[in-house]
Amino acid sequence: MPLINSGELDFGINNFVDMALAFQGPERLKIGGQNPFPHIPNVRLVMRGSPFLVGLLVRKDSPIKTIYDIKGKRITGEYPAQLAVWYNMFGALASAGLTWKDAKVVAVPAANEGVDALVQGRADVTQHALNSAKIREADSAIGVRHISIDCSLEGEKRLRRAVPGYYPRVVKAGTALAVVEDTCFTAYDICLTSPKVATDAVVVTVLKAVWDNIEKLPPFHPAFIEWTRERAVDPDATLPYHPGAIQFFKERGVWSARMDEAQKKLLAMNP
Repeated sequence: MPLINSGELDFGINNFVDMALAFQGPERLKIGGQNPFPHIPNVRLVMRGSPFLVGLLVRKDSPIKTIYDIKGKRITGEYPAQLAVWYNMFGALASAGLTWKDAKVVAVPAANEGVDALVQGRADVTQHALNSAKIREADSAIGVRHISIDCSLEGEKRLRRAVPGYYPRVVKAGTALAVVEDTCFTAYDICLTSPKVATDAVVVTVLKAVWDNIEKLPPFHPAFIEWTRERAVDPDATLPYHPGAIQFFKERGVWSARMDEAQKKLLAMNP
């Protein structure tokens, strides 16, 4: 992200939560009392992409059925080598009105080590991305399943309030690995970004190439199924769009007055 901010990289793939923290900086935004990200006010959004889903994970034979059952249990935390994962667990807890103090934290460096702790019996609850190879590995070793965060209207309010960029997403039973019943996941959006100093011409050229060929993306990775034209522009973005992208979207009739308001508010965060 600092390399995009400085203009040393022309484009990056980021997510809306990390970008909220980095774009606003630690002086303006803290989540759960912390923001260890460097301030990068000079990054701009080119296109909103597909959602990234993260789910709580337990052993298949665990008595834990929902997030409300994890009180007093051992959950993985700290995640110093993978900052985003701390916010994943923090947000899941927040959906149910819980905090780290409601459970026993098992310190792990990153998400994969959290799954290892579950497999080894050192933790009762961890988390990982939907359909990840690490979950397949754990399922083969001990049998695992996902459990829901609080997906009620109140739970969604708590989740969105706790972490800008998060929203709930229900995954139907049997449609993904370790999803044995309809399960509510934490979702947040992946996005294409560029430096503020990138020229409109460069941004428009790349954006047009993606836009015109978007149906060719899904064969590369299943996540691209939801990298669509319909999702490209969204008022819940956590950083402002690049002027070149705005020009492109206006020409295609997908930039609204509501987007003008959202853009204005985001730019005001770094006057």
